Amino acid sequence: MPIEFAVRLTVWTPNESVFSGGIIYWMTSARAYSVMGFDVSTGSWKESMADRVEFTALVRRKGRLALVGSASAMEACVWELDDCDGWVLVESVPFEMGKRFLKGKGCWWSTKCVGSDEAIYLFREVGFEMLAWREEIAMKGRWG
Repeated sequence: MPIEFAVRLTVWTPNESVFSGGIIYWMTSARAYSVMGFDVSTGSWKESMADRVEFTALVRRKGRLALVGSASAMEACVWELDDCDGWVLVESVPFEMGKRFLKGKGCWWSTKCVGSDEAIYLFREVGFEMLAWREEIAMKGRWG
């Protein structure tokens, strides 16, 4: 492991790796956030920055790596890692729905996320609402 990545091993979120396209990905818990990847077939490491987000989570979406996070007070987004290791915006939570989900607090920092190839779920604490996003075949993704 390269020395510049070894130091970050202590700040990886435990048990939250995502395997996609032959690469195991981890999100660092230190700000600025970065995504670390280990290519199983070549044994090489890579890094991608995700520094403008308030909360972050990695999920696998349709076999690709996706990053879920908040880039502003009332907006949460889903980005997908493209073939050039750049993040491409796929979907965002509609403003009014985000406002209701946050109960007017305007802060996503305590939001948690789980996902699968089929759906992404955002939640906070017991007693709070949950948001779910599924991409329909015939239409753009739907939050509910």
